[in-house]
This record gives sequence, C-alpha cells and structure tokens, in this order.
Amino acid sequence: MLEFIRNHVGGLFGLLIIGILSFVFAVAFGQQSQGWGRGAADNTVITVDGVEISEATLEYAINMNTNRDLGKDSPEYASLRQQVAKGLVERQLLLNMAEKAGISASTDEAHENIINGDFFITRPISTIATQLGFQRMYSALAPDRVKNILVKDGHRAMLGRFTDAKGKFDIKMFNNVIKYQLNYKEPDFVEEQRLEIIAQRMRMLLMSGISVPESEVRDAYQRENDTVSLSYIKLAPALFAGNLTSDSGELAQWTEANQDKIKQYYETNKFKYTNVEKSAKARHILIKVDEDADEPTQNAAKAKVEALLAQARAGEDFARLAAENSEDPGSATKGGDLGYNPRGVMVPAFDEVMFALQPGEISDLVKTQFGYHIIKLEDFREGTVSLEDATDEIARKLYEENRGREVMSSLADQLLAAMKSGKDISELLPTDADAATADEAAAANEENADQNAEEDAPALTIPDGVHLMVQTTSAFNRTDALIPGIGKSEELINAAFALTEQSKAGSKVFTVNDNFFVVQLKERKQPSDEDFKVQQDEIESRLLASKILTWMNDRIDSVMNKAMKDGRIESRIPLPSTLAKKTPETAPPAATPKAKEPEKSAN
Repeated sequence: MLEFIRNHVGGLFGLLIIGILSFVFAVAFGQQSQGWGRGAADNTVITVDGVEISEATLEYAINMNTNRDLGKDSPEYASLRQQVAKGLVERQLLLNMAEKAGISASTDEAHENIINGDFFITRPISTIATQLGFQRMYSALAPDRVKNILVKDGHRAMLGRFTDAKGKFDIKMFNNVIKYQLNYKEPDFVEEQRLEIIAQRMRMLLMSGISVPESEVRDAYQRENDTVSLSYIKLAPALFAGNLTSDSGELAQWTEANQDKIKQYYETNKFKYTNVEKSAKARHILIKVDEDADEPTQNAAKAKVEALLAQARAGEDFARLAAENSEDPGSATKGGDLGYNPRGVMVPAFDEVMFALQPGEISDLVKTQFGYHIIKLEDFREGTVSLEDATDEIARKLYEENRGREVMSSLADQLLAAMKSGKDISELLPTDADAATADEAAAANEENADQNAEEDAPALTIPDGVHLMVQTTSAFNRTDALIPGIGKSEELINAAFALTEQSKAGSKVFTVNDNFFVVQLKERKQPSDEDFKVQQDEIESRLLASKILTWMNDRIDSVMNKAMKDGRIESRIPLPSTLAKKTPETAPPAATPKAKEPEKSAN
C-alpha cells in the first residue's frame, strides 16, 4: 500500500502522507486490530453478541448511505435509520462468522481502497435482493454479476476520489470529507473500511458452494419448453353493456328491486357526485358524412337530418327517432342518450351548442367532422348531486352491467355447447356469407321437419352491438403468470395443459378479469433432448443467479433471526424484524453533530 502511495503522490508530500497515515493507524489500531465502533463516550444504540455499536457509528453509516439532507423527524429518515441499523447488525454477525472462519483484512488493504476511491458500507442483503429482483424482471443477470452486487457493488458508497487536479491523493480533502461530511474520525473511517473488506470476504465464502445440479436444470427446461397455445373467443360484458337497449319497464322494475345496490354504489363512488363541474345531459341524432364527401353526398345527408329535425320539433319522440335513425352506434341503442358530460368532453362545435341550449330545447343542425347532429338538452347539473338525482343514472349503469353479464354468459354457454357437439372453434361464429343467407336458412329449417337434432338446434344469435372474433394466444408454459391476450388464471393454465388433440375444447367457460372465454387447444409443443443441449448453459446460468440471490437472502435472514430469538441482539432502534429484542429508547436519538469550522491543519 505504501508503495502505491509513493507511485500516486510522490515527492516530499507523498512521504508526509505515508508518515501521517502510518503513525495514525499504528497508534490507533495496530496491523490486525479487530476492534470497531469503540467510541467510549458515545451512546450505545445496538449491541450484537456483546459488541457495542455507537450512535456515532450509526450516524456515520447513515451519512455514507445518502447525500440528501433528511429531516430527523421525517418518515424517510426514520426508515433509513432502521435500514442502516439492520445493515450494521448484519455486518457484525458476518464479522463474528468471519472470525470463526479465520478471515481477516489488514489496514493496508483499507488504505489501498481509500487511495483507489473504493468505499463501502454494509446494506441489508434483503434490500439489495429486492432491487435485484426488479432488475431480473427486465434483464438477465449473470451469476457473477449477482455475486458481485451481493458481495461488493451493492454496498458501495459514492464518496468520490480524494484526488487533486493532477490525480494525486489529497490528504486535506480526505480529512475534510471524513470530518465534516461524515462527522467521523479518520482512523475510525479506515477501520470501518477494513471491516467492510472482511464482511465482503465472508459473504463470498457463504455463497461459494452454491450450485445448480443438472437435474434442476433439466426440470426447469421441461417446465419452460412444454408450451401450449390456445384459440379463444373473448366475451366482454363491459363492452356490450353500453350497447344494450334498456326496456323502460324492465329498468323500472329492476330499479325498484335494487335500491340497496344503487345506494351502495352511490356511497362508494360519492366522489363522482361531489363538487361536480357543470355538466350537460343530452341526446343526439347523428347522420354520418365524411368531411371530404362530394356535394351530392353532403346534400343527401343534410336533407335526411333536416327531415328528422322537423319530426323532432313537431313533437315526435326524440329517443325513438335516435334509436331508429342515428348512426352513432354507441348511443343509438340508448335513444341517443349521451349521459352527463362536462365541457371539453365533446368536440368544440358540439360542446358550444350543447351548453347554449336550455333543458328541453332542440338545436339546429350541428356540423362536426363526424357528420350532422341534432342535439336535445335534457338537464344540467353541478355541485353536489343527491342520491335521488343520481338514481336513474346509477340504476341504468348497474342494470346494463348486470344484463351484459347475463347476455354474455348465456352466449358463452351456447358457444361451448356447440364446441362440445363437435364443432371447431373456427366454425362457431357466423361469417358475412352466413349472415346474408340467414333468412333463407331459417326458412329451409322450417320446411325440413325431419332434420337431425344438430340441424334442428337453434342457430347462434349474436346480439346487435356484439363483435366477436376467434383469437390465438402465443405459446405459454406452466410457470407463466399471464396467458397472452387473456390474463392471469392459474385455473385456465392448468386446464390448457390437460387438453389433447382428441379432446381440444375447454371443459367450461372460463372467467378472467370479469370477461368470459371459450377456449380450444391450438398447439402443444413438448421439449426435446436436442433442444435441451442448446439451452442448458443459459438455463443453468439463470437458475444459478436466482439461487444465489434467494439462498443468500434466506441465509442472512436466518442468522439474524436466530440471533434475535436467542437474545444476542439488543437495539434501541426498532429493527425491520418482529423478532428483534428491543431495549426501550429512553432518550431521543442523538442528532448528527453540527459540522465544525475547518481547523487549520498541520498538513
């Protein structure tokens, strides 16, 4: 180490540094001192197997973990204090294990790290493991990289290098940073870094024997490469509910019978009905025409909507006119009802006219990029909306959602029944040609009373507004959390791997995220020995990285929990574990000493 300083500092100044460091470290510690955190005047905050950790050491470790100025009363500081305390306890347990294993480090090694700008502080393995877990979700981490992070890089403190503009070690800068930024003594700082080297070596020893047997690699290969893909039809009640035509009589009966559900929805979603921005409730009729359409097309659309406007102003039912004529599929089935909307939801031209109307008033023609509209304003609301005023809106929403589930569930059952009767999933949905000949087919069925049972079965009827298609998942394996295109369903994953070429149809309608799915086996691929040889090294590397991470985390937690359970750890700080034996903190934690003005250095 001294030779290293000579090479990087040089001259009389280099000799001065060597003299100072050699004298300070020799007097304070000796070459192989095992002592640490020995500030007798400092308050002891943690004791591990009789070794005392002082408040000064804890504050030093906190300062090594962050450059942020955290208020002592802030939740962030309290959380950091607990994590740092756990790191110091973890380190002492590692030091105790290292002493039994005959592992040590010299102050010269600590000096060399300091000259190189390598500084460390033990952070809890559990904290590092959590961070690595997130990294492994998005990118592969090689075993050597995982080891390095757990042993060394995950504990690195970014203090910078104590060098001047010429790259030489600057003893004055070193003194100032340790003394005024970390509030610590230079000899204690070097001893802390020596202990970090010992902890690193002990962590490396603990994980040195971890390996992955070939049997585990092969098992993982089998799990990952035994894959299934499915063909499926998704039936989404939420998408259909908005296109339902609500029978007023049925809706009124449902509202009367479900007052409790309506009230519960109102109370749960009260934020939607409190401090409401002024909103307009309107119906509209839309006759579509492209902005770039030729003049005859434009005139035809305008003439049609003008005729509808005349009928509406003559007193004909606006909702019926909208249901029969509007070309807006989202609202036509509801009599043109758009619900309540604040300013800015609709396109500007529509918005301007809608908010200029009075309740009950019908607008002139409104031209937008979608075509020609007629708007009928029904109501305004703002401020707090009472349950009474919100009942109709909530009832319609809940009724439509309920009916949507009923219709979609029934339709899914029909599709499943057709599959079980022998039809392939690709044959379940009517094609355009089927739709064109639907009336002819129905007439033919009536004339042929002697048809077999399958032909006599009622044809599948797809409600208006429902658009179904057969889709295909990409391949997935038993360990995947999500089925592509479908979602998370352990039940469906298990069912998928039970399907065979002889029995391809799913046994039931599956519900995932409130949607119904009818499924059929698309393809099953099973692993081969040839592919295993190609993938073996990659799988082994991935498993080893995961095993190192999990094993090391579990090992350290086990050691710490046993020490806590045996009463070998006493702490005035609540450690992040329910097993900690706590000694009540009789006084508030000592504040970090204020930085003193730099004294004149003899150096």
